[in-house]
Amino acid sequence: MAEQGNRKSPRNRASARQMANRTRPSVKDHARARGSGGRTARAGQTQAARPAQQPQTARKPQSARAARTQQRVCAQTPPRRAAHSQNHQVSAAFTPTARAPRRRRPSLLIGIIAVVCLFLLIRLVACGGILAGPGGTDGEGSSGESAEQASMEASEASSEQTEPATQTGPKTFTISACGDCTLGTDENFEVSTNFNSVFEEEGSDTSYFMRSVEPVFSQDQLSICNFEGTLSTRGERADKTYAFRGDPSYVNILTQGSIEAAGIANNHTLDYGQNAYDDTVSTLEGAGLAVFGYEKTAIYEIDGVKVGLYGGNALRGYEAAAEQMQTNVQSLEDQGCQVIIGVFHWGTERQYTPDDEQVVLAHAAIDAGTDLVLGGHPHVLQGVENYNGHYIAYSLGNFCFGGNKNPSDKDTMIFQQTFTVNEEGLNASASTVDVVPCRLSGSTNRNDYQPTPLTGDDATELLENLNSYSAKLSGTSVAFSTTVDDDGKAFPAA
Repeated sequence: MAEQGNRKSPRNRASARQMANRTRPSVKDHARARGSGGRTARAGQTQAARPAQQPQTARKPQSARAARTQQRVCAQTPPRRAAHSQNHQVSAAFTPTARAPRRRRPSLLIGIIAVVCLFLLIRLVACGGILAGPGGTDGEGSSGESAEQASMEASEASSEQTEPATQTGPKTFTISACGDCTLGTDENFEVSTNFNSVFEEEGSDTSYFMRSVEPVFSQDQLSICNFEGTLSTRGERADKTYAFRGDPSYVNILTQGSIEAAGIANNHTLDYGQNAYDDTVSTLEGAGLAVFGYEKTAIYEIDGVKVGLYGGNALRGYEAAAEQMQTNVQSLEDQGCQVIIGVFHWGTERQYTPDDEQVVLAHAAIDAGTDLVLGGHPHVLQGVENYNGHYIAYSLGNFCFGGNKNPSDKDTMIFQQTFTVNEEGLNASASTVDVVPCRLSGSTNRNDYQPTPLTGDDATELLENLNSYSAKLSGTSVAFSTTVDDDGKAFPAA
């Protein structure tokens, strides 16, 4: 019926509306009809009719004349059940639930528009727009620039308030150092007992060699070794008594042992010529290690602190080593290093007291700006000295050492120093040192190439020997406690 009404002429549509007004029941009549005989309607229609009852109750009360007119119209209206049975669609379209949304749309639309306008207004004010722009507006250009400037200022002020302040307090970190590491063998050594044979016996497991000391190195922020040998398959053996070569895969021994830096200034890095030397450097660096020695320096950064590393081979001449040291220290200082460590290859093999030249060069290095001096080559331990507030460990001995199948002296150690750096630089007075006494082998009667921390009487004996070496130094010696703590460390005696 609604579609037919749309095709009528204007005159006919007016007549139809008049006829509908005489015959159509009102909304209230339907409500009364439902209250009496319309309760059999389906549950779906009953639920749909509920929301429409609220708008109807908000109308004004009818006059008496209008009430009488409505009564006459209701008398002519057929029962709602009959209308529903004749044409369910028309009855559904006529129910209040179909008309009520149309009456609410204008208010809902106006409300939505108001909310959007209010949101846009708030955004303009918050961003420092035209309404909040300083100095007013003199035109489109000045208005845009003013709004942009205000927005930038607000953004900068916000970032200044929310960004946390940079920490400028002192920074503390620990550096560990061990002695000579020769990962490989001399081709003239007995095959059954050399480094390579143990590697094969252990199933080619590179983690075997540093397994006992890795827990110590993994707890510090930087571990340094003196790498004495080559990692290369190229080159011809030099004409010398001992020449050491290891497979390039042996570099994993260092990385799996948590060693991060390797000094290469010694008398075995050129055992197989320049090509093997170049291969060794590239292999070490390719594994992520900081490599230093001779004119090559390295910088290792710890929590924003630059630690400079350099190495010298005094076996080529102490004067040349001193000159190279001066150049290296100056270079590292110019690059902003706050802690500088020097590693020297020097002294006399199997001698427990440093030579005079060692002492002179060590003191000169500290006077030049070196903060810690470490030594190697004697293959045994030498004493520890405190010179002007800085430490010198003259020889750290052998460590993971493939250069001897059964050394008579297997004592070695891990030397550790904890540095404190503040805004003014290194606070030398706040530095502390300790040593971890070790044996270069897990076995006492042979070299199994697995350095191992010592405990009990073995640790006490080594520490007593170390203190006796230090006591022979001409400078201020450092004596350590002869017992170790639960971490296997010995600290300077009170």
